[in-house]
Order: sequence, then structure tokens, then C-alpha cells
Amino acid sequence: MAARKVVVTGVGTVNPLGNSVKESFENLISGKCGISKLTGEEFAYYPSKVAARITNFANSDESIPKFIQYSLHSTEEAVKMANLDLKAIDLTRLGVCFGTGLGNLEYICQSHDRLKESYRKLSAYTIPYILNNAPAGFISKQYQCHAFSHSVSTACTTGLHSIIDAFRYIQSRDADIVIAGATEPHRASRPFDADRCGFVVGEGSGTLVIESLEHALSRGAKILAEICGYGLSSDAYHMTSPFPEGEWIKYSMRNALRGIGNINLVDYINAHATSTVAGDIEEAKAIESLFGSDILVSSCKGSIGHLLGAAGAVELIFTIMSMNKNVAPPNLNLERKANKIDLKNLPKKAIEKNIRYALSNSFGFYGTNASIVLKKNDLI
Repeated sequence: MAARKVVVTGVGTVNPLGNSVKESFENLISGKCGISKLTGEEFAYYPSKVAARITNFANSDESIPKFIQYSLHSTEEAVKMANLDLKAIDLTRLGVCFGTGLGNLEYICQSHDRLKESYRKLSAYTIPYILNNAPAGFISKQYQCHAFSHSVSTACTTGLHSIIDAFRYIQSRDADIVIAGATEPHRASRPFDADRCGFVVGEGSGTLVIESLEHALSRGAKILAEICGYGLSSDAYHMTSPFPEGEWIKYSMRNALRGIGNINLVDYINAHATSTVAGDIEEAKAIESLFGSDILVSSCKGSIGHLLGAAGAVELIFTIMSMNKNVAPPNLNLERKANKIDLKNLPKKAIEKNIRYALSNSFGFYGTNASIVLKKNDLI
């Protein structure tokens, strides 16, 4: 039996650049930065004074933790974009794969403070609200996803791992549609720059509606992109430092490229590049080794910070939008390229580009790596 083609029919996000796909992508392309100074007494003792925070977010229910609220917000937008009519589909064929890298640390700390005063002050929802599968559970209930409710927590690779799992569930015919993504509550970034000194943490959520091509066509859905393939690897090396020469990063990308069969088809790479001294260099080396130094590369983290578990999902959404809008995002804050990075095509401003095939990377603590290859919708 031939493998099923898997496509994206809806996307949604809330992140430091905006509370919708349209708003945040327009801000990304225009060169706006979602990173700002932390002000107020609650941040007085923070060693870092900058972060990428969501602003002007209307929290509909203060009793529900932010990371769940974010996931519901991004999912509502994605489902609406996909024109998904729950009354017209088989809900036993609808699943959810939704993760978080760190979970609800703020709520855990608040619960700890209450517990020190009296156990009677703990909410009855303390345990359910701190579980990493809480967003998946809320989404599953909201949209009646009866096929499965699945959660992933693999540090900064969580978002791509959730989407890859959704891809596999559809290819194995466990579902026809999967709501996939990741969320992260809050915790100056300059990827590839010589003066980079570490990433800036951010918050956000990204959701993709993923389904089999035949199912999307049968209901007349607009297709945004095809997921052609994915790659996985593990450095098995160090908690935070990447393997020298980006060896296993290269392995992950090479595996993802099996889905298209020709490395020369790739027009653009969304790099994981977090603005760390070692990480950016090793990823650049891996990219150069596979694609050469002329490939077009950018990292969104100079604009939105590092959304940790949500990074992969939000950045894949931006990559899909780049393909649909024929434009590549800038490497914001890149002023002087690091000496050991030989990549020549790192735009400082957004540039027009017909992106037919794109690759997106996500790498996490303890050396977990993931890559996804996308095909433009008009090539499907």
C-alpha cells in the first residue's frame, strides 16, 4: 500500500510578535522584534532583564493556566483556517498531538507557595493543571478528538516532534486529521552574529491542522503545504553542547531529505539557531556540509526569542507562510557574522523568494534533533 501524502490545511499561533498568524508574520517580515525589557517588581531579582513575551492577550478564563489558554487560542485559529466542520467529519478519525517543553512552572511555583501556608489553599485542579498533557486534553475535549490524545515533551524539539508524530499517525492510518503543535508559558537574541551570547526565552503556542491529502481533497480544504518527510537523531553526547561538526544535525536533515529524494530542490532553511556560541556554529557547519554555503538560511529567534517547546511549531508555521507569500524572513539583529560561519545567504532583511521546498530544524537539550521538509502547495 502506497504511503499516504500528508498536508497542512490550517495554522494558528500566539507569540511575541502577535496574537494571530497574519499579525505575527507581517511583523516578522517587517523586521519587528518581540523581545523587550522586563519591568516591574516581579522581575526585580531576575538575572536576565529581557524576554520575548506575549502582549495584549485576552485571557478568557483566569482560572485556566496561560499555557493552556495559549494552546486553545492557536488551535481555534488553525481549526477556523482549515474550515474544519466537526459535524461533517468522523471524530473517531480526529486526533490531537500537542506538547510542551517545560509545562506550567508558574502554576507549580504558585501551588508550592500556597502549600507552605496550608494544604487547604491548594486548588482541586492542581495536579490536572500541572500535567504536560493538559493542553492536549483541553484541545481533545474542545474539538472531540476521539482517535487519541497524545502529548510530547522533548525540550526545544517538542513542537516538531508533535508534528512528526501526527505525520506518522496519519501515514499509519490511525487518523485522518490531527491537531498538532506545542505551547510554552514565559520564562536579546542574535543568531549567527559574532557577538551572540545565548538565547532569550519567550512564550507562545503554535497549532497545525494536519490531514491526509485524500481527506483534505474530499472536503474541499485549502492546502497550505505538504509535509514530505522528517528526520530524527540523537547526539548521545552532552546535556547542552551539540556534537562536534554538527554530525547528528546533518544526519537528521539528511533523513528528512529522503522524502523528496533530491537535496538540490531545497530553496530555504529555517534554522534552529538559538544565538548560542556553540549551537549556531555546529548547525551552520552541518548545513554547509550538506547544502553548500549559498543556501538561503534564516532564524526567527532574533525576532521572537526562543519559545522552547513551542519553537518548532511556531517556526514551521512561519516557514509555511514564507512559502505561501514568496518571502524569506530576516535574521534580525545579525550585524557581524561569526568568523566560523561560512554561510553566505543570511538575509538581514526579508527578501522575495519563490520557496518551493523548505527545511525546518529543531534541536533540544540532551541532543534531541528533528527536521521536517515541506513542499509548496502549488506543487502538490
